[in-house]
This record gives sequence, structure tokens and C-alpha cells, in this order.
Amino acid sequence: MRFSEPPPRRWQTSGGVALVVLLAFAAGWLLRDCEPPPPSITAPVPECPPAIVPSETPPCIPEEPGPAGPAPQRAELRAKRRLPALAPRDEDADRRALLAWARAETPALRPCMDGEPLRTTVRVWVNERGEVERAALHPSSGELDRAARTCLEQRLRTWCLPEALRSGARELVFAVRL
Repeated sequence: MRFSEPPPRRWQTSGGVALVVLLAFAAGWLLRDCEPPPPSITAPVPECPPAIVPSETPPCIPEEPGPAGPAPQRAELRAKRRLPALAPRDEDADRRALLAWARAETPALRPCMDGEPLRTTVRVWVNERGEVERAALHPSSGELDRAARTCLEQRLRTWCLPEALRSGARELVFAVRL
């Protein structure tokens, strides 16, 4: 048996030519706005005038005293006027001093109490000037009657930290026995 030849496939050969034509068209379209670079323009090198060499040395002219020089810059002045470094703050010493101050002020609170002893935790909020802005009492046992609480809080608000103990606004908590 004899096989017949397949029919010619012209579309395969013509497709390759069409592809090449299409790519050439796309490349031309993409490069349509490209212009060749302008020719480089070189500027002529400027000529310097010849240096004049004096044949004689000029006579010395004494200089008149003028300003001493430029004034020192602010940054230099600031750097020179630095304060010495502060010693590290001893938080424990601060705490002991504040407790000693509170202990010294506590007798002023005793007139508010009617006979029976009271152990309470006191919380005061002190402002930058050392004045007590707010005070709160937390009795450790039992209740505190309203009149005694009001009297104690008013007296606590009259307290003022000594200058040596002031270090900005803070909250102090301490226990007292009245």
C-alpha cells in the first residue's frame, strides 16, 4: 500500500512571514519617538590671564589694630557654660526624708480624732509647688466616720513639702497611727 503525500501547508510558511512583519511594525512603532542624541557641545577652555610677578617686594606696612576676630559662636558659649553633672539621685534617701517629714507633720492630724486610735494609709497628691492638692485615707481596720475623714483630709491639704524635698508633681503613700 502506498501512502499519499499530505497536502501542502501554506499557512505554516505564510504565518512565519506574517509574524516577522508584525514584529518589525511593533518595533518601528515603539521607536517612532526616539531621536538621535544631540551632538555634544564642548565649551572652549577659558584662558587664564598670565600671572603678574612683582619685581620688587612691597614695603611692610604696619597693621592697625582691628577687631580681635570673629565673635565666639553661640554653640561654643553654650558648650563652655555646662553645669556639672548631678550626683546620682538616691531614691531610698528621698523616701526616708519624705517619711520623716510626714512623721513630723502627723501630730497636726490628732485633733481630728475622737479618742479611739486609728491606723490608716494616707495617699496625697503633691503638685510642682509642693502643695497637697488631694488626699485620700484608707483605714486598715474599721470605718472612719465622715466628720473625722473630712477633718483629716482638710488638714492634709494644708501640708506643703519643704523646698529640699520638691522634685515635681508626685503621689506619696505612707501609713500613720493616730
